[in-house]
Amino acid sequence: MGPTLQALRELQQLELQVIDVQQQIGRRERAVEAQKRKLDELGRVIESVRHRLHDLQRDADSHDLDLKTRTANMGKLREALNSVKTNKEYAAVLAQLNTEKADVGRLENSVMEKLVAVDQGKADLAAQQQIEINEIARREDLQQQLEKTRASFNDRLTRLVAQRDAAAARIDAKSRGLFERMSERYGGEAMARIVRTHPRRDEFVCEGCNMSINAQRYNAVVTRDEVQQCSNCGRILYVDSDR
Repeated sequence: MGPTLQALRELQQLELQVIDVQQQIGRRERAVEAQKRKLDELGRVIESVRHRLHDLQRDADSHDLDLKTRTANMGKLREALNSVKTNKEYAAVLAQLNTEKADVGRLENSVMEKLVAVDQGKADLAAQQQIEINEIARREDLQQQLEKTRASFNDRLTRLVAQRDAAAARIDAKSRGLFERMSERYGGEAMARIVRTHPRRDEFVCEGCNMSINAQRYNAVVTRDEVQQCSNCGRILYVDSDR
């Protein structure tokens, strides 16, 4: 291979190292963002549970007030039984008292059910809040990991970017432009090695897409300083230096 392909090979090696570092940092960043979204969703769940608990408590308080009112009314009806003067009045008051007793019985059961629901709502809220505490700690841990990763790779990334830019500057604009387009398309893998598939026959494939490469193109890569592309995937072709 000629100097242009050698320079492109050097550029790709640096490009892949830059991408690797950026991906490691990116994974940490995405983990932090995902955790933030998880906490946002959890916050909405907690708010929903809190609203539901508020409604349950309000309903329980309303039923409890009604129970107290009816219980007080029962006391008044019992007092009225002692002051009635006729059997007819006594029977009427007694009927009201029995009706009130039945209603109070039903209300007592209802209040008990409401209080059980309130207790369950409080337990649900406490459980969700504990989950939130744990997830906040998880977010802080992920954030710390991100900062450590950034700090540990900062100098290396700066150095690699400078080396990559210097390597790119040594390549002609046309070849560099092609490299950048292929690099963007294939995640840094702008170049692909030509592989001989049979030791005794001139049969070759592009290692990038596994499609056939003819002998003429292979020979052009080996003997001339020309940028050759795979006719299928478009990657810049190269051969190992010992070929």
